[in-house]
Amino acid sequence: MRKERLFGGVQDVEVTVLVDNRADLIVQSTETVKRFTDGPLLAEHGFAAFIDLKSNNSRILWDAGFMSTTVLENMKSMGINPATIDKIALSHGHRDHTAGVTEILKAINVKPAAKEWEPDATPDEILKGTEWNRIPLIAHPATFRERWNFPKEGNVFGPVHPPPKDE
Repeated sequence: MRKERLFGGVQDVEVTVLVDNRADLIVQSTETVKRFTDGPLLAEHGFAAFIDLKSNNSRILWDAGFMSTTVLENMKSMGINPATIDKIALSHGHRDHTAGVTEILKAINVKPAAKEWEPDATPDEILKGTEWNRIPLIAHPATFRERWNFPKEGNVFGPVHPPPKDE
């Protein structure tokens, strides 16, 4: 039987929508929903949200939008530094939720810095020495599988490939 891991309880959560199908500067804020009105935001067919679990000091990117330009530009406009992301969670494998992941990881700068290790360094020491720049990616195993579309009209669309393995 699979053992589930819980995120734990939190007292203070803030969810910031980074990417959505529309950006509306006219809609008013409410007591519980604060609208960003400091300037225009980009919109696209896609979704991304920044979840700040304040009491746990943890920040999660929930989905990454379709174009990394949109999510990264909106983060910049809102004053959110991508380097503060601790985890990335993907709701499902559609490109409008996953395609921005590679550029976001580049913006977070998760590429390990080169280091010269002593000849007697153990694999555990080396692994521990690179943990600082690892971002957990939480996703269903099928998220990055090749996808096909078979519409009723008879045309077949595909394959839509996942990101290359070197990304």
